[in-house]
Amino acid sequence: MSALLTWPPRAAGLRERLAFLYRVLGAPWPDVSDQALLAAADSWLEPELSRARRRADLERLDTASALTRLLPWAGGTAGRLDELAPERITVPSGSRILVDYSGDRPVLAVKLQELFGWAQAPRWPGVWCR
Repeated sequence: MSALLTWPPRAAGLRERLAFLYRVLGAPWPDVSDQALLAAADSWLEPELSRARRRADLERLDTASALTRLLPWAGGTAGRLDELAPERITVPSGSRILVDYSGDRPVLAVKLQELFGWAQAPRWPGVWCR
């Protein structure tokens, strides 16, 4: 699936955040592995997929918008995405640092001096806490 579609930074970041939530919390967060995305292609790639006639059309699909169709909207759970797996975290210096979800655990790569004055950093017992 990854080889057929283009994953710009916004889409890749959303996919990594969703993969993190699925790995840590499970359902209702969606499995966004290649196998799961391929199996559910009808639900998350429509109507874009129906308009694709050739490989170049697949490369132009807005994969970030398409992935949002997999979010657990029922019950309002999707609204907690930024709370449970924030894209960026504001540090005491005022910088909004991008969180890297590509590994086993989220990583906040920031200069130490930007953290001075932080009373409590995000903690890990499975999800970010503030």
